[in-house]
Amino acid sequence: MGVNSMSPPPPPRLPVALLVLLGAAGGLFVFTAWLRLAGFPLPAGLGKLQTLPVSAASAACAWWAARHAPGEARRSWQQYALALSTWALGDAVIALYGFFLPEAEPPVLSWADGFYILFAPLMAWAMFGLLRPPRGPQLVRLLLDIGTVVITVFVGLWHFVYAGTVAPSSARLGEVLVNLAYPLQDALLISLVLLIAFQARVPLARATITCFYLAFLANLVGDVGYAALLPAPGSPAAQATDLTFALCLSGLGLAALLGVARPGVSGAALPPQTTTLSPYVAIVLCFSLLLGQSGTFTLRTYGDLFGTALVTLAVVLRQNVAFHENRRLTAELARRASQDPLTGLANRALLETRLAEAIRRARAAGEHVALLFLDLDRFKAVNDSLGHDVGDQLLVAVAQRLRQALRPVDTLARQGGDEFLVVLPGLARAGDAGQHARKLLEVLDTPFQVAGRPLVVTASVGMAVFPRDGADSITLQKHADVAMYRVKAGGRSGYQTFSPEMLAAARELDLEQALRAALARGEFELHYQPQIRAGRGAVGVEALLRWRRGGELHPPGPFIALAEDTGLIVPIGAWVLREACAQFAAWRADGLELERVAVNVSARQLGEPDFPEVVLGALRTAGLPPRCLELELTESAVVRDVPGATRQLAQLRALGVRVALDDFGTGQSSLSLLRRMPVDVLKIDRSFVASLEAEGESVAVIRVVIALAQTLGLDLIAEGVENARQWEALRDLGCPTAQGYFFAAPLPAAEVRAWLGRSQGARLARETGLDL
Repeated sequence: MGVNSMSPPPPPRLPVALLVLLGAAGGLFVFTAWLRLAGFPLPAGLGKLQTLPVSAASAACAWWAARHAPGEARRSWQQYALALSTWALGDAVIALYGFFLPEAEPPVLSWADGFYILFAPLMAWAMFGLLRPPRGPQLVRLLLDIGTVVITVFVGLWHFVYAGTVAPSSARLGEVLVNLAYPLQDALLISLVLLIAFQARVPLARATITCFYLAFLANLVGDVGYAALLPAPGSPAAQATDLTFALCLSGLGLAALLGVARPGVSGAALPPQTTTLSPYVAIVLCFSLLLGQSGTFTLRTYGDLFGTALVTLAVVLRQNVAFHENRRLTAELARRASQDPLTGLANRALLETRLAEAIRRARAAGEHVALLFLDLDRFKAVNDSLGHDVGDQLLVAVAQRLRQALRPVDTLARQGGDEFLVVLPGLARAGDAGQHARKLLEVLDTPFQVAGRPLVVTASVGMAVFPRDGADSITLQKHADVAMYRVKAGGRSGYQTFSPEMLAAARELDLEQALRAALARGEFELHYQPQIRAGRGAVGVEALLRWRRGGELHPPGPFIALAEDTGLIVPIGAWVLREACAQFAAWRADGLELERVAVNVSARQLGEPDFPEVVLGALRTAGLPPRCLELELTESAVVRDVPGATRQLAQLRALGVRVALDDFGTGQSSLSLLRRMPVDVLKIDRSFVASLEAEGESVAVIRVVIALAQTLGLDLIAEGVENARQWEALRDLGCPTAQGYFFAAPLPAAEVRAWLGRSQGARLARETGLDL
């Protein structure tokens, strides 16, 4: 199935024809109203037809929305269209009276009134589905908040408008009862406005929400105007109130079109403080109206008293719901803060609290506390092969068994993934922890039945005991973790107690992780040690790796072997090649007269099939000729795979890259290697140079190496020259090139240029007392 088939269909285009129809109906209403107010003679029944085109157009827009709405929203838009259709039916009834009885008014409680009054509950039903308010206690609190505001508004309307319209005449009373029904439905519509405003998230676009606001408020103004004024048909007051109804209908029709053609999501219209303060403001307003009256009880007083009582009851209920909901949420937050959501066990935060408390009590009572770190073996295979759902079920089952195997005072926690921690307080002897570890492993021996299949689970358990293995919770957790990994390394499915010897392996693991991060963070840098030729000065440099870790510069000795073992030397070595070539190319471009840069290559790098491509890629990127690069290899790097190394180096040497055999003379197969390996340079090991002044075997070895190099036509470089006597002796023996701290320590790239400027020529000769 393609990606496009999974994406939701695009919203329909806004129907221009319906927009024109809605606008034309509204324009027709305004035009006829203007004609009536201007005194133009119009048929008597025409006034009863004014709002029918607007309500019919709005209903048509709503039915279009119901037809094109996606998924779950379609039913709500159908209910919305049904509500507008009832209004249109009411207008149709009024229009029939205008045709058949143009001079008469519809009776009180006519079919038209029934349709009009039915509009509000149907609209509320539809809006409730469209707005999708929260469920549960939040919905109850929201409805009570809305109820207090609605009742308060109705109390105000009663006090200032409706109470004065009620008279003892029976005919007048029937009309008033009908008029009171409309404000009641307006109260329901106000609740819809508040439902929109109080919600934190409304699944409708802001333009649609704005249309709802304007429509419902216009309808409220129209109903209140009719109730307060009871205008004669066709009068300016009647035309003004009818205009508010036309605005309401137009807004509802436009909202239907925009709600489907322009979908979106809106945030809360009012700040959260509004819902908190609104109940108290409602009580204050109602009591103000009640207490502001005279001592005589009238119909207005009874209405105010009844409304104030309802508001007070609603506020009390609201606060009671809010209190219990807040208490439930507080308890839920506390539970989530201390429990693992999957297994219901304690989480790491709660475990650390209990571990610290157990240590405090054990220290006072002279007891022991054991911390067990339990990790399920090969749990990743369960997730990968059977799915995470099965893995989660297995974790829950494991947690239940482990809990059953522990004492009531013990704490079992899930740290995350397939890792569990157990605190065993109050142990008389440190060795008792092993008995508990064996018991935990035994309860896992029976296969688990998960998703209809048996699953066998084993675990590796590491233990650390207070105070022997640590005096605080952090140290105990670290040492239990170290012991657990020792069990993993030893074959899994067992337990082991921490011992100090395990820390070396842990430090090595930490160093490995730090090495991986160092390459990503750019913590490595290169220093360059000049190579000096007698009579010429500096002819090249050797690139030496350094690690700037924690603000300190570390030489490669402590970490290079680990990088070799873990394979990290391959990406690190590739970086060294790129960096050294780029820096040497920059020096050449600046006019520095150096012949080559030497880069050390490990056995792991040399064994990579793409090693020649890596070297050539570094040269090509830097724009450096191959003759400027010299690769240094030790005998141990070559003897691992002599044929393979020979092929790799011959390919590079054919392109012009020089090859140097480092630490020559320290291995056992140097002479045989020289016959087969494509080598250009021999580097005399520093151990021979250091003992030159003793005139012993080292001098004899160096004489042999120099003679061998001269016979084979190879260049020579001596390493580790520390003083003038060593350099003079090497020159006398016939080794013209050397490097060492006598000349210069390895320098950062930024200092190499300055050093060359100081040391070339006469100055270096004066400092060393030798003619270089």
